[in-house]
This record gives sequence, structure tokens and C-alpha cells, in this order.
Amino acid sequence: MRTTPSRDWRGLAGGLCLLLWCSPAFAQGGRANLSGVIEDSSRAVVPGVSVTARQIETNQTRHTVTDARGRYVFPDLATGPYELTAELQGFQTARARVDLSVGQDIELQIMLAPGGVAETVQVTTEPPLAVETRSSTFGYLVTRAQIETQPLNGRDFSQLILLQPGAIQARSDQGDILTGKGAKISVHGARTTQNAYLLDGTDILDALGRTAASAQGLVSGIESVQEFAVLTNTYSAEHGRAAGGVFNIVTRSGTNAFRGSIFEFFRNDALDAKNFFEEEKEPFTRNQFGASASGPLRQNRLFVFGAYEGLRERLTVTDVEPVPSLAARRGQFLPAGQTINPAVVPYLALIPAPTIDNPNGPTGTYVGTFRQVSNLNTYNVRLDYLLSQRDSLFARYTQNDSDFLFLNAETFPDFPNAGRNNQKFLTISETRVFSNQVVNSFRFAFNRTAPREEPAPPQEYRELAFIPGQIVGDIFITGFKRFGTDRNTPRSFLQDVIQVANDLSVVRGSHLLKFGANIQRFDIRGNSASRNRGEFTINTFSDFLVGRSRDFVGLRPGQDDTIRHHRQWLFGFYAQDDWKVRPNFTLNAGLRYEFHTEADEIDGKLTNVRRPTDLAVSVGAPLFENSSLGNFAPRVGFVYVPDRPTGWLGSILGRSNESSIRGGFGIYYEPLLYSVYGNMTFKHPPYFTQIRIQSAPFPNVFPQ
Repeated sequence: MRTTPSRDWRGLAGGLCLLLWCSPAFAQGGRANLSGVIEDSSRAVVPGVSVTARQIETNQTRHTVTDARGRYVFPDLATGPYELTAELQGFQTARARVDLSVGQDIELQIMLAPGGVAETVQVTTEPPLAVETRSSTFGYLVTRAQIETQPLNGRDFSQLILLQPGAIQARSDQGDILTGKGAKISVHGARTTQNAYLLDGTDILDALGRTAASAQGLVSGIESVQEFAVLTNTYSAEHGRAAGGVFNIVTRSGTNAFRGSIFEFFRNDALDAKNFFEEEKEPFTRNQFGASASGPLRQNRLFVFGAYEGLRERLTVTDVEPVPSLAARRGQFLPAGQTINPAVVPYLALIPAPTIDNPNGPTGTYVGTFRQVSNLNTYNVRLDYLLSQRDSLFARYTQNDSDFLFLNAETFPDFPNAGRNNQKFLTISETRVFSNQVVNSFRFAFNRTAPREEPAPPQEYRELAFIPGQIVGDIFITGFKRFGTDRNTPRSFLQDVIQVANDLSVVRGSHLLKFGANIQRFDIRGNSASRNRGEFTINTFSDFLVGRSRDFVGLRPGQDDTIRHHRQWLFGFYAQDDWKVRPNFTLNAGLRYEFHTEADEIDGKLTNVRRPTDLAVSVGAPLFENSSLGNFAPRVGFVYVPDRPTGWLGSILGRSNESSIRGGFGIYYEPLLYSVYGNMTFKHPPYFTQIRIQSAPFPNVFPQ
């Protein structure tokens, strides 16, 4: 169970979660832990056994020796298939195979049989069970096979998150540039901004705290994803910033074998049904295509993986709206003595004529179509380099370029919006094996997300501006849909994040200790306009024809600054101890300390109402009081594996290790980052002031 502390952490508490059956739990980044006990045929532990773990696809090896209790531990292994070899004088050499997935903490027991030193046997070990026996973290793994075989609309692998228990889509949280275009996922009731998305162990959230989806809302790049873990509860002190779920994605890497793929998925309207309002079926085409290639640049040392994926979609959208009838447009229902204002005529043309007219009434029906144009290109390149037997390095660069010409819900087809998003994710990671018991993993990342939306009306409408220097604004007549340009654009949120993280794993007897730090620097340049082109509100269509409005809202000249540039730092430090108290009981204990700096607007444009009783905004720092310096987050959990009982209960529970009892407690903080306060920093005086003019003359509120 998880708690989401408010600014006063002292009033918060965690919960206890006892789970009688759970799927595997997961650790930090794209690595995994492998451990176990080696016994002889009499079930006695065997110390001093030389154990080697060899990554089959790259031939990378790690070596250790069992301790006095026969235990071996390989912390921070790369994922993939491994061959485990155990050797000791007087025993047959034993070999076993195990597949390690992202963040897994696996126990694999091996039995040695007496024999000559030259004898080798393939050990049939009990496979790692679906029941977790080492960690109290609750989560699920989505494998490469599932990613490839599940039907995914748009090849968006984040849809598979919604198949995991506890994860649901928040339908009421609509996708736009302010809330992120991707699916909004709530984990066990947490807010959709309280999730963490990690790509190869580094953060890829956008400025507003959402998944870094494309302009279309897709988290693309299936061809480059090896697997990902969905952590939903009681995760360890390694994970910060999130109080909801942690979605840990690992990209594919090259191997000693040359491999490649090429694909195209094509869909059209051949089997579609006609929309009820359409006279004939509207065209639709979607092409999704791409290729990947991987292999060794230097056998056993240097590997490469590269992939490209593209999307081209042309979708016809039908818009059905009430509009003024032809008779109403001619002024037939105007009060006696009133005529159509000539200045209104060009704006009347902005309202589509009815396609289903009502000659005797003021309202007809418009049925129109709009052809949405969608393009997406995703590139991914990864290099893995074995510098030595103790040092390995990987670098991965991902780029997503997307554009989307779409119909906004508030406007007619003649006034679409153009959405774009250009993303760049770079991660460099180095793993150093200092000894059999000490492994260090260092990561550096530079991530950029740049979503933006702006109106894209035809060129001829640019001469109908209400405010000099702008294009035509927004008009709302009671009873009808808005027309003109989208009142909430342009908007953009360019975020640059530099991240440095380090994890140190230390094995001390029955303790697996981990210490780490995570430092992030956020640089966000945001632009959030609101009615900067002006908005008329008109009571009736007759008032519109004669040029009479209820009011006009626009920006005061000279106080129309909608650009803010924020910088902020986030620091996280943790210590974690996974203690094997007994062979069937593990205690997980950790402490995380995470704090952030105050929000800094580099041009000094900080404004806020600091107290409810203030009569005016305060200008200048601080934007808010920083209450994060006391954010200590303890995490405690346990795993107990009961011995198999005898009799009928034993026949139900199965062999030992087929059931476990797990529980956990933790405090999880949501830091006060841009995703929380960013949207509230734009629309404050003295840099931004809206004016409202009652009964403003339409359209010439500001004579040209």
C-alpha cells in the first residue's frame, strides 16, 4: 500500500499489504539480480564453489565464489539468457540456464553431484517461480513475446500497462497538450501525474509529468523495446518521484548473431461501415512500417542495434453540428427595423452553411468532414561495449518526430490545429565490477520533449483579426459551436532534462546492500496563451448579425506576455538492504531522501497569490515555500515462504516455494515540480492581464 503525503509529511502514514500470491518483483534500472544456494546431494551447503554467469548472446561473464553458507550473488546483471556454471574439486561441473528480465531479483538453487573434475552435467534446476521469494515489491513483467504478439492499435506498447492488475485508464482525463497526449493511467487510485516512466533506467516524463507520447498520443518504438516492468506497489527506496506506478522500459541490444526485421502494417476503409451521417463511406488509410538490424561490430566486445518505425495516417472525421439555417443567415428572423451589419458579413462566412436546412426555422444541421493528417518517425540506435571483463558500457539514442493536423473539439473543420512533438532521449551507462561483492552502475541522460499546438486556419482568415498583429480570434454564439481559431493556442512546453544517477551494490554475507543517488536538472520553456487573439461572446444569432456582443475578452496591450522559462533541480538519495534473515524469510528495508529546489524563472517573472487574504499578486521569488527538505521516505517489506504442510493442504499448495506471504509499508512523496505548478504561472499580472469589455461592438472592438 502507498500513501501520498501532503506538504506536511508528519500527518501521513503508509499501509500494510499482505499478498498470498504475487508475480515477480523488480529492482532499479534495466538490470537484474541473480542469487542462490549451492548444495550437494545430501542437501548440505557447499562453500568455495566457483560460479560463473555467462550472458549467452554476448559471451559476457561474471564470476564469484560461494560463501560459508553456500550462497552466491550476482548483483546488477544485464538482462537476457544466462548459462550458470558451478565448479569445485571433487564434484561434477554443473551447468544451468536462466533468463533474466528487467529488474528481476531471482533465486536459482543448484545441486552438485560427486564426480571427477573432468565430468560435466547439465543440471535440471527448478525454474524461478512466478512467486516472488526475495522482494516485497509488487509488479508485473511484460515480455518481448507479449509485445510482439498482442494486438496493439497504433503499435503503442503502453497499452499493455492497462492489462496489469491495479492499472486503469482515466477516461475523464482527456488528452491535450496541457495534460499530455498519451493514455492517462491511474495505478491503485493515484493521480495520473504520479507515475514514473523510465527508459533504460532514466526518466522520460514530459514537462507536465506525463508519458512522453507523440503528437498523436502514441508511445511508439515497439521494435526497439525488449520488455518492461510495471511496478504498482511497495517498491523499494531505489524509486523516487512517483507515488503511483513505475513503468521501467528496457531497449533491445545487439548480440553476437546478426539479426534483422522488416515490416509493414496496412489498414484502410475496405471493411469499414459508413458513418450514419455520411452519404458515402469516407476514405481512411494507415501505413505502419519499419525495420531493425542488430549484430556484432566486434565479436564478443562491441554490439549494435538500430531500428526505424514510421506511421502515415489519413483519417476522415465527420463533424455534425447545429448551425444557423439559410433563412436565419439572410436575416429573416431579425426584429423589425434591423438589418445585417455589413462588417459582420465576412465573419458570417466562417460559420458553415447547413447541409440539412430548415427553411421555416432558425436552425439547420451541418454535416462536414475533415481529413486528419498524421505522421510519425521513430529512430533508435544502441551500442553495447564490453571494455574489459570488469567494465561494460552502453549508449542509446532515441528520437521521435511527429506532426498531427487535427480537428479541435471546439472548432469547425475550417479551423484545425497543428500539433507537433520532437523528442530526443540519450542515455549513457557504465557498469564497473570492482570485486565479486561490489558492483557500481553509473548513468547519464539528456532528454528533450517539445510538444506544441497552434492554430492552422486557411490564409484568407488571417485578415479578420480582432487585435492588430494577430489572426482571427474566437466567437461563441449561445446555442452554437464556437467558430474561429482555438482560443487556447498557441501552447508549447520545451523541456530539457539532464540526469545523473549512480547505484552501488554491495554483498555482505546474507545482505545485499544498495546505495544510490539521482540528480536531475529541469529547464522548461513554456508558452500558454489564452484568448490572446480575442474572444467575443454573443447572446443570440440576431445580435451577431447586427454586430452586438455580450462582451469581449482579450489581452491588454503590453501585458500579453505568455512565455515563462523555469529551472529547477531534484535530488534523491537512498540506501536499501535486502537481508536474507533465514532461507525462507527476507527483510527489505530502505530509506530515501528526496528534495527539490525552489522554482526559478530566469527572467524574474514569478507571480503568485501567497495568502488567501492577499488583495493582489506578489511579484518575485519565491513562487512557493519549499517544504521538501524534510521528505524522508522509509520503505519496509518482508517475504516469508512457508514450508509445505502435510496432508490435503500440502496437496493444494504444492511443493515448497510455490506460495509466499509478502507485505510492505512505505511513504512516497510527489515532488512539487513543474507538472504541479507550471500551468498556473502564465496568467498573472503584471505580465499578463485580460480585459473584458461589456457590450463591445462586433467585430471592430479595436478599430483598425
